[in-house]
Amino acid sequence: MASTRSLSAASLVSHLVSQLRPHVRADSRVCVGLSGGRDSVVLLHLVCHARQQLELDVSAIHVNHQISPNATHWADFCSALCAELSVPLRVERVNVARDTGKGLEAGARDARYGAYENVNAEVILLAHHRNDQVETVLLQALRGAGLAGIRGMPVAKSFGEGKQIIRPLLDVTPEILTDYATANNLKWIQDESNDDIRYTRNFLRHQIIPRLAERIPQSIGSLVRLSQHAAEAQILLNDLAAIDRAAVFVGERLKVSKLIALPVSRAKNLLRFVFAAASIPLPNAAQLAEMIHQLTVRQADDQTEITWAGWQLRCFQDEIYLTPSASDKMVNGSIEWRYETALTLPDSRGVLRVEKTMGAGIGENCLTGRKLTVRSRFGGETLRLSPLRPRRSLKNLLQEAKIPPWRRAAMPLLFCDDVLIWVPGIAIEIAFVA
Repeated sequence: MASTRSLSAASLVSHLVSQLRPHVRADSRVCVGLSGGRDSVVLLHLVCHARQQLELDVSAIHVNHQISPNATHWADFCSALCAELSVPLRVERVNVARDTGKGLEAGARDARYGAYENVNAEVILLAHHRNDQVETVLLQALRGAGLAGIRGMPVAKSFGEGKQIIRPLLDVTPEILTDYATANNLKWIQDESNDDIRYTRNFLRHQIIPRLAERIPQSIGSLVRLSQHAAEAQILLNDLAAIDRAAVFVGERLKVSKLIALPVSRAKNLLRFVFAAASIPLPNAAQLAEMIHQLTVRQADDQTEITWAGWQLRCFQDEIYLTPSASDKMVNGSIEWRYETALTLPDSRGVLRVEKTMGAGIGENCLTGRKLTVRSRFGGETLRLSPLRPRRSLKNLLQEAKIPPWRRAAMPLLFCDDVLIWVPGIAIEIAFVA
């Protein structure tokens, strides 16, 4: 980050260019998150002054959360501002979930970022500044977060598929933003919820941080440096986790015996790294400690199951499986297959896709005029794999294929007139082979 001592309202455009240049290329499509408040208005104004120099295709998005009675006025304000600056604007109305248990702020944030995912741009620009970073660090510290939380918001990070979020004003003070807005006669809206100290972030913003700055003038800068130190330390922990991952993974899975052979702190660090890489919610400290404990005391044939935040960690033959909690459930009954090339399976189990080929798979002539259904196991199913060998139980075939028990019940099986003819990844009934 640039030193804030060298920043001023007059140098903000050049500062923005220096922050964006490492992350965007010429002709990049960038979209500014525009709330209509001071910070996002300043950011949009800066980007418009820099777009020719950086050769950017600039647009903006305003997310209407439909919470405030002034929401329509704010959207109109953003539309007028973008028209004045010749910036295409997308106004996205979202419904904020209020029953998630995470609070209204978190629900609004989730809805907002969901809207950002649908933006037709490679880069999303957000107007968080230095005091926003300090608020985030304090919030995370008060929640007992580890380094990953205390490091605060990164300047740039990957987001969604092929996108990145960039916060080019993260080292700029709010005073400098106000100076820039005043010097350029910018207008902005005031969100009344920002003054409501019932929200913890607002309480810190209005009641705690000003007192800290008054009593300990260097406190804001110190908290910013704390976030930078935490970010550097987290990089080192990720490097260590990558080393441990190479040693503990066999193929695509963690080996339980290798994981618990690590020191406890490194085993926890590796699990956090693996969860984050797979976009799986991180368990809290108590849940993570319980995971390590259960993995350590489990018996070789024990099918350990640990559940948190809609996910499950399971063990089978010394390997760890991470699955959504409902991934092994399938609606009882059957679905008739009428030769669709894509059949959506029940209970979010995915899609069964059918492709025609020559000399492989199921013989098409074997199916003509017969009833085909897809269903889960009932028990007692058998298959004949060779005309020279007796029928085999599906149970034994799945065991030999080392299919974890919880996946066996959810496998979609194809039946022809109530005869099992296909088990995905396992076998085809010999009479139906092409």
